[in-house]
Amino acid sequence: MSIFQQQPDDMRTSGSRDHGEVPGLLDRAADDPEWEAALYRGAGYGVHAYALAAREIRRARTANWTYTADKYQGSGDTKLGGATTFENADADGGARVDPGAADV
Repeated sequence: MSIFQQQPDDMRTSGSRDHGEVPGLLDRAADDPEWEAALYRGAGYGVHAYALAAREIRRARTANWTYTADKYQGSGDTKLGGATTFENADADGGARVDPGAADV
């Protein structure tokens, strides 16, 4: 059987890195409400069908980038929480070790 080794500091580093990605992902999710108005001003109402389709694409794009940001946030939360859980379990388990058992 292989030994399970998990380094809490490595998990924290990875979790912090995931959290660091979230602001950039949310920036990408941001919509530009002026884009559609500028489209009509520049091309007139002949682009209405295109504008409606583009609006749906932008909504889907925003939803997908927000979903991705939520996943990164959740992953970072899990890693940071897991690191603490591992440390607490390690300390708790170590406190229960009988020092005399090593002499057997």
